[in-house]
Amino acid sequence: MEVLVISFFFIFVFAFIALAMYFRSRTLYFASGTMLLLWGYMLLTYGVTETTISGRTAEQNFTYDYNATSNTTSISGIATNETFTNVTDKNDYTNSFGTAAVILGLVIAIVPIVQEATGGKITLI
Repeated sequence: MEVLVISFFFIFVFAFIALAMYFRSRTLYFASGTMLLLWGYMLLTYGVTETTISGRTAEQNFTYDYNATSNTTSISGIATNETFTNVTDKNDYTNSFGTAAVILGLVIAIVPIVQEATGGKITLI
């Protein structure tokens, strides 16, 4: 599921960059770079939370509900001999995607600022 979200966001941002290239818009470049930068920061900071019960994933016959308002968790469908673990895992793909997004976001967000400051004499894009 996490890979799907990561892939969707990258497709969305690169479609935004394609629009910026088509319209030659510095504002769109800056916006897409900023989105990438913030998203990479979130990936690197928070990672991905994985919920398992004795090796089973969340799709395998149990429900896990967290109510942020009352800070309560309800779990159903667990046998008495199973243990519940909630792990926040910063695994390899979140670290690599996060790092790539931060670097790419910085480059894409800074280029329009440099172009504007130099009067468009530096054309990196």
